[in-house]
Amino acid sequence: MKKLKKILIISIFLISIEINCFARYYENLEKIQTKATIAEPIIRIDKLEDTINLELNKKTEPKEYFFIIKNYEIDELNNKRISEVDFNYNIEIINSDNKFPVKYELYDCTTGEKVETKNQYNIEKKKEYEKKYKLVVSWNNLQSEMSNTSDIDIVVNVSQTNK
Repeated sequence: MKKLKKILIISIFLISIEINCFARYYENLEKIQTKATIAEPIIRIDKLEDTINLELNKKTEPKEYFFIIKNYEIDELNNKRISEVDFNYNIEIINSDNKFPVKYELYDCTTGEKVETKNQYNIEKKKEYEKKYKLVVSWNNLQSEMSNTSDIDIVVNVSQTNK
């Protein structure tokens, strides 16, 4: 019985002692090579006519200005490259002087619908996107004091999205 008690105490002692065992395996794979490419963002705004310098009065017919927003380009070798990232955009029309008697309306040429400048539009990656817009500038009767000149800028705000 004394012997059994000693064996039991020694067994418990050995079980309770932590023994660290480290194993390591290492293999060198020299045949694997990696290459990272960065997605190419492409967004183009093509004006279809030059800047308009125009005298505007009550008798002037509304003037139209056309431009295109697209997510591709054609290089000198005639290869088409399409954007590899998603975009959101909106269009802002900025009049440099609010006292100038002009009003402007923006239209989507494909649908003929009037475009609100607060609308967000989405361009998906790797899908060709092209949208033509028309800005119509015309006389606006103002009852207050008027300015002599003004510049109207078309600003396209584009941001990349994470999908």
